[in-house]
Amino acid sequence: MEFIESLFSSTSLVRNTRYDATAAAGDGVGNLHIALNGLNVLLFIWQIPTGIKIVFKVFEFANWH
Repeated sequence: MEFIESLFSSTSLVRNTRYDATAAAGDGVGNLHIALNGLNVLLFIWQIPTGIKIVFKVFEFANWH
């Protein structure tokens, strides 16, 4: 139980703050970082339907014998 508690303590390797460089640069940089990550997620989601079509087309023409 102590091991699990140590994972979530403030002395853990994972900290509950932004990266030091982002925190030192200010909130604007942090917000830009979050916005760019959100854009990356949206671009990935936008590609999912095309990827599914490609996978089904490959399954259609694949020889499974």
